[in-house]
Formats: sequence, structure tokens, C-alpha cells
Amino acid sequence: MKKGGGSDFRLMDANVIQSFRNFNEDDLFLRGLTSWMGYKQTTVQFLAGARIAGESSYNLKKMMKFAFTGITAFSVKPLYLAAYLGFIFSAFSVIGYAIYVIESFVSGTEISGWASLIMTIVFFGGLQLIILGIFGIYLGKIFKQVKERPNYIIRSKNF
Repeated sequence: MKKGGGSDFRLMDANVIQSFRNFNEDDLFLRGLTSWMGYKQTTVQFLAGARIAGESSYNLKKMMKFAFTGITAFSVKPLYLAAYLGFIFSAFSVIGYAIYVIESFVSGTEISGWASLIMTIVFFGGLQLIILGIFGIYLGKIFKQVKERPNYIIRSKNF
């Protein structure tokens, strides 16, 4: 028997299923939500048998979409990347141009136009990334709010 690639199955309690039913989301990422909800879990290792008929319909495009959904379903942290990159690019352009100006004064050479142009493009590109990152962060927070996920899930009501 050949070891299976990515087979997984879940056996869930009725309370877990009821919690799933309470979500108002259209595109549930079940693999992430089962961990996020916090119910007790256990693992049973198994070897998946070889596929008897047909081939998997999960091509590279579907797998990439699945991975992207997994990344974006629970976090807005990737949105911070644009803002951070914007700060880095803008700071790099200002520091780089300052070094270039100081070097030209020390060596007595003229400042070439291409350096000014490149540093200006990098600086304003960085500013655009900062603005896009801030908009993305706001949209991400709105997106999390619209999902209306509960702040916590009560496992049982035994008092």
C-alpha cells in the first residue's frame, strides 16, 4: 500500500457541527476553523489506499487557490507586508539619495539625473505601498468584522 499524499478526514461531535452552523460565512475554510474553534482534537494516523478510479481534480490552480484561502481566511497580517515594504523602500530611497549627494559633494562630481529619477520613483512607489497597506489593513479589519465570528465558543454549559 502506497502512502497517501494529503488525505484527511474528520469525525466531529454534534456540538462542533452546531458551531459550524452558527457561522455566517460563505467560504468556510474547514481545516483552519476546526483548529480555531478550540474543541479537543485527536489524531488517528492511517495510510490512504491508492485511488481506484479516476484522478484528482485538484490541479495546480485549485491548490494555489486553496493555499491562498488558507492564508487569508484567518489573518490580516499579510496586508501589513505592503505597508512595511513601503516604509523600507521610501527609507531606502531617502538614505540612498542622501549618500549619493554627500558622495558627489566629497568627490566634486555632478549628480546625475538617473539617480534622482530612480530615487524619486522608489520613494513615491514606497509611499503608494504604504497607502495601499493602510487601506488593506482597514479592509481586512472590516472583513473580519463582517464575518461575525464569535470571540469565543462555549464548549459546554455545565455550571
